[in-house]
Parts: sequence; structure tokens; C-alpha cells
Amino acid sequence: MTEKRSTVITMDQTLNIKERLILAALELFAEQGIHGVSMRNINVLAGTKNSGAAHYHFGNKLGLLEALLAYLNTEIGMLREARFEALKSLDRTELKPRQVLESFYAPYVELYQQRSFGPKAIKFYARLAVEGDPKIQELINQYHSRTFQTLDEYMAWALPDVNRTWMRRQLLFSWISAIHGLADLEYMHNTFFGDLSTDSMDELMDQFLDFISAGMLGLQQESTNKGKDSGSAIA
Repeated sequence: MTEKRSTVITMDQTLNIKERLILAALELFAEQGIHGVSMRNINVLAGTKNSGAAHYHFGNKLGLLEALLAYLNTEIGMLREARFEALKSLDRTELKPRQVLESFYAPYVELYQQRSFGPKAIKFYARLAVEGDPKIQELINQYHSRTFQTLDEYMAWALPDVNRTWMRRQLLFSWISAIHGLADLEYMHNTFFGDLSTDSMDELMDQFLDFISAGMLGLQQESTNKGKDSGSAIA
């Protein structure tokens, strides 16, 4: 059965006040939504003595949200750095879509499994995908664009003939699918297909990578077919 992680972050009172506020915000944003949480709620969960601590350190909710995005960006960046560096050492002509996609997505699974706040982080990302207003979306773009640009660059090496706009849409679709799939992992035992849970996260990861890799290779085949059709029309 798929492992069910704890749904509550234990607030470590030895952490500095800013980190406690960030983790309290993560807990509440993940469970209640970004717009359903007040700065007061965050102060209470963080166990601050000063009721205005969150405002003092971050200014407003948007400032706290930015600090949380930066915090998670650092955490997942550390998990992804070595994988992306390894891709750089490969010959571009030998790079495969699945290698690139694994380097990008495996760190999300590692975050989920290896950090006490990992499941909440994934749920928070899932919330961002559906709750963002223009200001929040601007922050999301600010903290995610560099990583996605790197992903886009490697995928262009792996699939040089694929239309870049189509590929970027596919990458966006796959990210949303991955985040929501991980966020809802605890419900795999109770789906409309019945119990689909497994003891192996590696098995789920392999199946997901096979799924999205096939989609990318489908884009490559479609581009090839269109090229052939164009050649036939000219002839």
C-alpha cells in the first residue's frame, strides 16, 4: 500500500522565528488554501509571542508567500542540482527525454519522502496551480522560470525537431499532473478504479516517467510526420 505520510508538520520551537513562520504558513496554505489563511492564524501556529511577528518579518501575506517560495526553491534546488549537472556532462546527441524528465521530477519525490514538510510542500504547490491570482502568478513565475527554462533547454537537446510551443505546453501539463498526483497520493487506495496503491514509490515514478516520455516522443513522431507530409506536398 502506498505509504501515507504524516499530515501535520511538527513545529520545532528551536528554529528561528522566521523559519517557524514560513513552515506554519506552509502547513496552513497547504490545508486551507492561500486565501483562507490570515497572518494571525500563521502567528498562532508558529507559537510566536508577538501577535504581529508575521507582519514584522514579512510585511504582508504576499511577502510571506514569497519567502515560502524562496525557501522551497532552495530545498528542491539542492535536490535537483546534481542531477542537472550530470546532464551537462552528457553528449547532447545522446540525451534522452526520459533522462531529462527524471532529473526534473525525481527531486519532487525526494522532497515528498525526505523532508518532514515534504507532503505539505507538494500540497502547497498543488494549491498554487489552482488558486493563484495575477500577483501570486508573478511570484510563481519568478521562482520557477529559471528551472523551467533549464528543463526546456535540455528537452530541446533531446528532441530538437519538436515544436517548442507544443513541448512547453506538454511540460506544463506534465508538471500539473505530477504535482496533483503526488498531493493526492494518500488516496490511491480509494480511487474510482479501486485500490491502486503500491508499496513502491519507485514503481509509481517509473510509470509516470514512462507516461510523460511517451507523450514527448509522440510529439516527435507528429513533427516527423508533418515534415514528411510537407515534403510530399512539395514533391
